[in-house]
Amino acid sequence: DDGGGPALYAGGGFTTAGDATASRIARWDGSNWSAVRGHGINSFVEALVAFDDGVVPALYVGGSFTARGAVATNRVARWDGTSWSPLCTDAACVASAPPPRFNTTAAWDRRRHRLVTFGGEVPDPPLTCNFGSQTFPRNGVPDDFVATPPFADTWEFDGTTWTQRVTPQSPPSRSLHQMAWDERASAV
Repeated sequence: DDGGGPALYAGGGFTTAGDATASRIARWDGSNWSAVRGHGINSFVEALVAFDDGVVPALYVGGSFTARGAVATNRVARWDGTSWSPLCTDAACVASAPPPRFNTTAAWDRRRHRLVTFGGEVPDPPLTCNFGSQTFPRNGVPDDFVATPPFADTWEFDGTTWTQRVTPQSPPSRSLHQMAWDERASAV
């Protein structure tokens, strides 16, 4: 639920979804794909998660993009069903944010009301990736070549501030992975 009711979203490097023109993010209503209202994303969408920060349910989008239309987003944007906004707007939030990364994922911790993210890769200077007959700019190394080991860190966002969590045991460093909420265990 992005705040506008239940829906399915897809993100990536595409510019169309079904018959709809969509700038790297699209919404499925059960019958048709449509563009998300407002301006599109200026580069790859690599993570999507529904998250209720206590104000309103929203869809959080992460990737190698730096803007949504004319709004600077620094790789993370929030869609509330009506408009886009950057995740962090004040200096304390920006200062607490984890280092930039790609090929990471996030999940909503329903018990503790936190967005949790783990791992990912260090972005390198922009390169180009080829998919079929299209060429896309990419902030990071190609997926089949990693110059540095992936991150093995856990970060949480409470709707205001990012906090790095150091745990006694942690999964090994990784990227291109998935995370989900486990209802039975009440844990991510």
